[in-house]
Parts: sequence; structure tokens; C-alpha cells
Amino acid sequence: MMIALGLPALVSLILTTALEGLLRPRPRALWRRSLSCVLIHLGTWGIHYALWVALVQRPWFALVINAALQLVIIQVNNVKSASCGSLSCIRISTISSMPFAIPGSTFLFSASNLPSQPAWRD
Repeated sequence: MMIALGLPALVSLILTTALEGLLRPRPRALWRRSLSCVLIHLGTWGIHYALWVALVQRPWFALVINAALQLVIIQVNNVKSASCGSLSCIRISTISSMPFAIPGSTFLFSASNLPSQPAWRD
């Protein structure tokens, strides 16, 4: 029982960690990150993997789903960094000149600020 659940979990962890190498710009290697970053990586991977194992009740299918969803996120990140030339957020300044970051997804919700009529109409 432990091998049936443990082996796919170990393979999934190794695979998702290796898939991070496809990110552009490339992140630090897992062993060069701080302990808190490694624990966050392990925790989010564990929750994500456990969720899929609970839903599909097949550890190897959960591994494939977990890796496929990570590949989608990696592709979105790579396209965004190639088209915007930036990392995952855009830095702006507030009135008090303290910089903060706005995630790129906020631009999707700013469509409500557009005028109701297109510019080419009279």
C-alpha cells in the first residue's frame, strides 16, 4: 500500500521539481533556495497532489494531472515573460512613492474601465 502511494508521489515530486527548469527566466535550483521557499514548494505540491489522488483515486493519474497543470502554468509564464519582457508582476508607484506589485491578472479585470463605445464609432 505504501509503495502504491509513495512511489507515484516521489516520482511526481521529482518530475514537478524538474519541470521548473523550463521556466523563463529560470528560478534558482531547489537546493539553493531558502528553507521557507522549499517548504512552500513541498506544501503546495503535497496539497495539490493529495487533492488529485482523492478525486481520481489513482496515484499515477494524479501524477499526470499534477504535471500537466504545472506545464500549463509554465507555458503561461513563459508566454507572458516573452511578450511583456517582465517577471510575473509589474511594479508601479503609489502616491506616497512606495512601490508595490500588481499581478498581471489585474489587467484582465481592468476592462471595465474602457469606454462603452468603440473609438471608431461616431
